[in-house]
Amino acid sequence: MPTPSPRAGKNSASKRSSHQRRDPYDVLGVPRSASDQEIKTAYRKMAL
Repeated sequence: MPTPSPRAGKNSASKRSSHQRRDPYDVLGVPRSASDQEIKTAYRKMAL
């Protein structure tokens, strides 16, 4: 008999709904008018 997935159930649904989406520009600390290169540079700095 298969066991239920640990992600299934009430808790996972409530956690998803309480998760707030974050603006990727705010996360990277760049303006919305940032160029592709500025976004890449900011991403790479955060990855270090």
